[in-house]
Amino acid sequence: MKTNTKITAAVLLSSFLLASVSGCDFSRNELASDHENGEVSSETTESSENTVSTKAEDEEEIYEVVGEGLTENGLYDKYRDIAKQIYINDGKDYLYGFGKEYLNGYVCENSEYALFVFDENDNLMEFKYQDGNIVKYKPCEMYDVDHLLTFDQFYHLPCLFNQYAIHADELMIETFKSVPGDGKYTGTVIGFSSDMNYAIALVGQIYAFTLSKKDCTYMKKGDVIEVDGDSHDYVTVTDVDDYGESIRIEVDDYCWFLFDKNDTEDEREYILTKFEQPYYTDSYSFIMIPISEDCKFDLYFVHGDVDGESLICNEKDLSVDEAREMILKNSDIVNDEGKTIITSYENGGFKMVDSIVKPIQIKDGMITYINLIRCVE
Repeated sequence: MKTNTKITAAVLLSSFLLASVSGCDFSRNELASDHENGEVSSETTESSENTVSTKAEDEEEIYEVVGEGLTENGLYDKYRDIAKQIYINDGKDYLYGFGKEYLNGYVCENSEYALFVFDENDNLMEFKYQDGNIVKYKPCEMYDVDHLLTFDQFYHLPCLFNQYAIHADELMIETFKSVPGDGKYTGTVIGFSSDMNYAIALVGQIYAFTLSKKDCTYMKKGDVIEVDGDSHDYVTVTDVDDYGESIRIEVDDYCWFLFDKNDTEDEREYILTKFEQPYYTDSYSFIMIPISEDCKFDLYFVHGDVDGESLICNEKDLSVDEAREMILKNSDIVNDEGKTIITSYENGGFKMVDSIVKPIQIKDGMITYINLIRCVE
């Protein structure tokens, strides 16, 4: 075979986030404009240091008394109000974000949501709801500033979620610029709007390409496969494993595609697979993106354990309305003992599901297909 085989791979463009300033009411017309009513805006601010380490200090104060029983929706509104006041007063060059606390270098997923504000002097402030008060203090753990946003971007976020759990390869502020290009993506759907018009997701372009049967049959270690239109010029075959009826062609550590020798097609699209991941991607972007009215859903919710799998939902080719009903019905995963092991919840008008997509199809700036997988071992 030729050692320079042309393949086609779609380009991962920068992603965008569009939402109304009201936070919860996201009509398509409102999302077509960005602060047309004269709302405040800010320019992208970059810090020379992307990671901040703050010393443990006894600087803790009650910022505001708000009373007991504040819901997550109420907390969402309160944090936005605090951020807006800081922005108006002196924080036009600051970075903002929702997050959860660190403990010994790890994010505490069970902790309460907090508001983080990073100022122009490299100081990080944390605002947290505690005992009926909003408490302001300087955290003593190390936080990655890459997860924070300009005020304008932050104020468009539709709900509370842990930005520190988002594995963005670049500054998050760099992924809010434009609509993702057409193609197949992998990643995680964080949540759906209650009307199912939008999804919040972390996505990366899937490496898909077309090879002939002859190319795959005679592929060998060291062969170079050129990649068109991507930041990579090529991928190199690092190993070839013959399993009799199939051949696994590796191009990176734990990254490969499989060729079936019994395949009757002369040419086929192949997808790179990463070990323990549905697909391989090396660049993620955080987006909020419209869902097409004609979008089709494949849903697979399952609880797996050492004794096998307990199937909760396995539905294919669902319409948007059918998918909404199934997601609401099966969003909480319960094990055989009746214990909820994955919980879905409502937040700012969004159903938070945190589910793998395998894959998600984007066309003309909208989601047209989702294969959604929600499972736990």
